[in-house]
Amino acid sequence: MLDDGAVRSRREILTLVADRAGLSEEPRTERLSGGQSRFENRIGWALSFLANVGALERPQRGHYEITQGGRMIAERYPDHVREREIKALGDDPAWPMIRPYVATNVREPHPSSTEAEAPAQTPIEQVEEGVGRIVEEVSAELLTRLRGKEPEFFERAVVDLLLAMGYGGVNGRGQVTQLSNDRGVDGVIDQDVLGLSRVYVQATPVRIVLMDGEQLARLMIQFKVGTQVRKVHELVEVDEDFFA
Repeated sequence: MLDDGAVRSRREILTLVADRAGLSEEPRTERLSGGQSRFENRIGWALSFLANVGALERPQRGHYEITQGGRMIAERYPDHVREREIKALGDDPAWPMIRPYVATNVREPHPSSTEAEAPAQTPIEQVEEGVGRIVEEVSAELLTRLRGKEPEFFERAVVDLLLAMGYGGVNGRGQVTQLSNDRGVDGVIDQDVLGLSRVYVQATPVRIVLMDGEQLARLMIQFKVGTQVRKVHELVEVDEDFFA
């Protein structure tokens, strides 16, 4: 899209690449869990990577143009080029126009033949995939723990979750009241301080009608009931205003 030497904005590049690739509406509007467009995220990482190695340059904020090194890459790989191939050129003295890629000290394993053909993921996608795997593992453990506790504990956990989700209102309260021995429970949640508005809940660890176990576990993770944050990672990017 930049092979004609024109200086184009990031937004213009996004549209041109989508049209050139023939993307339908679905991949153009697909979102990551954080809300960002997956397509825009991938193009953004590609632009940053190519600028890092000297294949593109930024003549002004949010705008890109191809360099001589970029033209050399396009001539060598007219159809498509992989990230690892460009990195190899940066380490080759015969390609002085391409700089070695500098981003992380993490050692990348040599890809297998299967991995080599798999679609590349951006760092954000890798993080989200890792977080997703952790959520699945914690969800499974939560359900195992809940099933291993006495019914009263499960009932208390459901009431705690509903309170954490805001069903108790401001300064609301919740309690578990044992009315039978059928492993069910009446949970009473006061929506207001005076208890004039109440929510009555029935829950059972065996038969949950409106909320299955997987959904329950994910809500417990989301609202920090029975779970705690172990570590927070901050995602950073270059401040374009600083360099404007």
